[in-house]
Amino acid sequence: MKKYIVFVLIIILVSCQSDKVSEMSTTVIQIGDRSEKGDLNEIASDIRLISLSLPDNVLFGNISSVKSSDGFLYLLDNTQTQTITVINPEGKYIRHLNEKGDSPQKYDVIHDFSIDRFNNELIVYDRNSSEFFFFDLNTFAFKRSSRISKNYVSFEVLNSDLLLTISDTKNQENEFFGVEVVDRNTFSQVDSPLRGLSNITIQASESISLYRSDDNKLYYYPPFVYTDVYQVSSNGFQSMLSVDFGSNKMEAELWDQRGGDFMKHLSKENKSTAAHYFIFEDDKVSFWYMKGSFRTRSLVKYNLDLSESTVYETLSYSALKEKLPPPSGVFTNRYIHLIYPDQIDYTFLDGNLDIQTNFKKEDIARIVESENPLILSYGLKLN
Repeated sequence: MKKYIVFVLIIILVSCQSDKVSEMSTTVIQIGDRSEKGDLNEIASDIRLISLSLPDNVLFGNISSVKSSDGFLYLLDNTQTQTITVINPEGKYIRHLNEKGDSPQKYDVIHDFSIDRFNNELIVYDRNSSEFFFFDLNTFAFKRSSRISKNYVSFEVLNSDLLLTISDTKNQENEFFGVEVVDRNTFSQVDSPLRGLSNITIQASESISLYRSDDNKLYYYPPFVYTDVYQVSSNGFQSMLSVDFGSNKMEAELWDQRGGDFMKHLSKENKSTAAHYFIFEDDKVSFWYMKGSFRTRSLVKYNLDLSESTVYETLSYSALKEKLPPPSGVFTNRYIHLIYPDQIDYTFLDGNLDIQTNFKKEDIARIVESENPLILSYGLKLN
């Protein structure tokens, strides 16, 4: 199937109450004008390129995001097939959610999804119908659905009873509801310390502003002039750090402008915004951010002790014919990229590259014919 990338820009302005945010850290990461072209061979370790072993009836259009839970990867295609496919780290097929349709138990579009480890459910949000669908996590059997009166940009499971939601529906005062905590059964709003975080301009590039790590920590990093990073719990938001894009930042007034002007400044002036996919390891942190367009990402490695950063505007890799595409997610402190068969230089199989694979030369024809993406994953050398 052809590969398409669709980015949705939704800008939300909400009012301010910063006293509910726990100021546990005042670390500001400065992103200056200096950047370099990086080589994945030099900055990454334990590089793996995994071919997917899928049934013939499981197809992808484009994998828009990857989430993980209990050692499995969940691949979302919400541009064409509207499916979620589960694989293990070796690329073996586990199960497949494909419930697009018109009946009461079917969704139309998967705008976002969350893996509910507390209740052993997969929760799917269909923005077209303003409806949540709940499926058994082990079988993907339908359990129930709930139609709601608001639209959501993104959501995540907060605990066994509550969801953290970001709504771009307006209230009676003509203000966006923004960040809310709702009961997962009734979807009624719950009084919570999390309601105190406001004055956030939320840019909804799919679901990258909410992220649950493999150790079950929930992070929220809404982009604005700066990207502020919070760890989220039922007790509130804990401020961790802030990313300052310096002279390349998108000024506050641009966030009031929908669509054209915002995009013009982002692309023609090569501006930066939306830091995401943070990995925290001891005194090191790495993340990606948008630079110049919603299809272009740059990587940052930062040493918290030394207050030193390295910015890679682009990354190349010997096994690829072109530069590394943007990441699709994080799995066990490893970045995940979806690589399509026609992007690969298969001469690396001659043994001139330090990389782990689950396929050999004789498998190339099968991989190319399938058109299914391969998973490139790696850890960063954060020294």
